[in-house]
Amino acid sequence: MTPLILLVSSALANGNAISFDGLANNNPDQVVLGTLNAGSSFTAEVWVQFDEINTFNTLFEAVNPMTSRNAFYLGYVRNQWQIEANDDSVIEGDSCADGVALCTPYSVSVDTPYHVAVVVDGADFELYVNGVLEDSSTMTAPIFGSLAVWGMGADSDNGSSFTSDRMDGMQDELRLWSRAFTAAEVQCTQNYALTGAEPDLYAAYPMDEAPGFPSTADVTGNG
Repeated sequence: MTPLILLVSSALANGNAISFDGLANNNPDQVVLGTLNAGSSFTAEVWVQFDEINTFNTLFEAVNPMTSRNAFYLGYVRNQWQIEANDDSVIEGDSCADGVALCTPYSVSVDTPYHVAVVVDGADFELYVNGVLEDSSTMTAPIFGSLAVWGMGADSDNGSSFTSDRMDGMQDELRLWSRAFTAAEVQCTQNYALTGAEPDLYAAYPMDEAPGFPSTADVTGNG
């Protein structure tokens, strides 16, 4: 692998990030990525920077459109990082004691970039922030199949539209790997741009399109 170095400050300052305004208006900000299925062991990572810290902030989720069930969810909810797996409830933040969520208290600041990675190895979940293991838990592995639709920046309560629990800020370099990373691998890749041809890279969105461009591309070629 011969990636180019991607400094955190330049990744955000150069404007190559998706910006969400967090507003519930007639033109809500969200990115719908379509169906993705990296398997039962995978690594999902993204850079995030908050302009304002709301009560509910969705980074990304995979929702089953037939059941409205969250197969997988990552957000910052009530001052804690929250990971959900196969949660029947459409309300975020109510499942921390139900065995379907990993809820980790963490203080974030506005205008500060954070790299957040979730490593799933079957039923084993790990949460990394800025390359540091913050928490872990055992839950049921997410069930994606051919239905789970992934979205960024907003949550879906009905399985089709991503309009609730919006975040106000930026996200960049969303990557989905088809295997569970070690701590060293999380730390190794987080600051680097990828070519899209790296082994086990299932999907990668650098968010480098021009301002105002209506879509973003998966550079792996997997569609």
